[in-house]
Amino acid sequence: MGVIIGRDVVVVAASAGGVEALRSLLGGLPGDLRAAVMVVLHISPRASSALPGILDRSGPLKAAAAQDGEPLRHGHVYAAPPDLHLLLDGDAVRLSRGPRHNGHRPAADPLFLSAAAFAGPRTLAVVLSGTLDDGARGCAQVESRGGLVAVQDPEESPFDGMPRAAIAATARPMVAGLADIAKWIVRQSDGAREVKGETVDEELERELSPFYSHGALPRPPGDLSALTCPDCNSPLYEVPTSPNGHYQCIVGHAWSLESMIDGQGEAVERAF
Repeated sequence: MGVIIGRDVVVVAASAGGVEALRSLLGGLPGDLRAAVMVVLHISPRASSALPGILDRSGPLKAAAAQDGEPLRHGHVYAAPPDLHLLLDGDAVRLSRGPRHNGHRPAADPLFLSAAAFAGPRTLAVVLSGTLDDGARGCAQVESRGGLVAVQDPEESPFDGMPRAAIAATARPMVAGLADIAKWIVRQSDGAREVKGETVDEELERELSPFYSHGALPRPPGDLSALTCPDCNSPLYEVPTSPNGHYQCIVGHAWSLESMIDGQGEAVERAF
């Protein structure tokens, strides 16, 4: 027998051009939203982030920097602090200094993957303005677990890399302007649907293990490639994950093909 749920976990990712997009999105959400909102913005690890204050002033929802172990509450916005991944852990917040993904910490994919694992069909994943493709693999997993994906219209995004990558990685994304995405979140969080119980599958467990484990990491699955990690120079394994696979080193750094090419270019520049 299934359970009756609403879609009450909203995970949002943005990068370049994302601050204004986040302000507009949150400004369209009501203070009594029947969902918790978790936000990742690519920021420098050395920054003292003003993002929680900006988001708190954007609308009626209460926004603050996420705290490790705090429970998720409806009507609240949890912003990832600098240099820490923001994750869902059951119905609580987890902060992790796990390995960078796609060259970033915090990154979109770990947050989206954790929401797919623990919230499944309760999840609404939203991708806003940004470069490259962080979040695309996470969107595919959210969709495969019964959640829904919304993407800022690339034509209105200051930087359209992340939106276009999320669209390409998913089968049925809702592509719209920010005002319409806000209305969509409200409709989905107010609705109710019957779903079957879900368990975390092996692929998700493997991808998330570097963020929740304090012990030695297993060797990445897949075949050893001829490439090395742009972050630590250790060997990269080609891992067959949906939709297009990714690369992972023994330390746990993970890269999509697009972000890995970009990271290799930066590594060459540093070497010169």
